[in-house]
Amino acid sequence: MRIAEAEAELHAILAPHGVGTPALSMATAWRVFCDFARRPVTDTASDGVLFQAGTYSFSGVPLFTVGLTRQFERLDPNGGHAYYEQLQCELTFDPESGESWSTWFFSGEDWDRFVADVEAHSTFRAACEKTTISSELWQERV
Repeated sequence: MRIAEAEAELHAILAPHGVGTPALSMATAWRVFCDFARRPVTDTASDGVLFQAGTYSFSGVPLFTVGLTRQFERLDPNGGHAYYEQLQCELTFDPESGESWSTWFFSGEDWDRFVADVEAHSTFRAACEKTTISSELWQERV
């Protein structure tokens, strides 16, 4: 898979589960995202995954937000860092759903340990027990 194909590929996998609607559960989004994160990307210099959660008021209303992010590094023509692209799957819940927490994984680290750490954390477990208010998927240059 190439970076330019990542959003469409993840959307195709998540679509049957309700991405873009409240039907997408935290547990399903995480399972699918983890499977997707194992797919190699041929045109990235580095590959990272971020789990982040916290209560934010991006829409003017406080919501507990969980972000599942896959980050790809783009290089300039000389082989130096140019910029990152991030593929984001975001789910929102009522603001009492959990505490703020984040953790990164980068290629070369222990993937199974990262997954186990996320799944053991109280923030992840709390989000899995809540009803999704909304879900979104997008990719952007950062």
